Amino acid sequence: MKSFEDLSYRAQVDRLRALGERALREFGVNAPTLRHIAHAENTTFDVRSTRGGVGRAPKGPYVAGRYLLRIHRPGYQTKESVTSELAWLAALRDDLDLHVPTPIAARDGSPLVVVETEGVPEKRICSLLRWMSGSSYGGKGERPVHLRRIGRLMARL
Repeated sequence: MKSFEDLSYRAQVDRLRALGERALREFGVNAPTLRHIAHAENTTFDVRSTRGGVGRAPKGPYVAGRYLLRIHRPGYQTKESVTSELAWLAALRDDLDLHVPTPIAARDGSPLVVVETEGVPEKRICSLLRWMSGSSYGGKGERPVHLRRIGRLMARL
């Protein structure tokens, strides 16, 4: 088997997809379809569950049965730092009632999982977030209404 480092970008993503499918079983996501988003700092996938999902989506801009899977690059963040980030997101949602990507707990209640699979060196930290509807804002063409919204959000934070 060719070493991970010697693989093409696409082949690395394919191996990480297999690792992601293993992680999703730990999160209790049924029959997932994974669409690759990025492979850089983290490897991310748009996950769609065709049969049910994990819990009920909270009120807000969340899409039922759709998630963001992050496979964290080894050595970049520790389990503790990822856990802290996920706790911060949950606190923003719970304490300030902000619509933020909501972390999904694994079947054992932990906020992340650490998985491995053949052909991918090192175990990988994986986290799962509820998918939010909307679009990414690239910072171009902002209008006063956008700046007011950002100001209100910053004041709440």
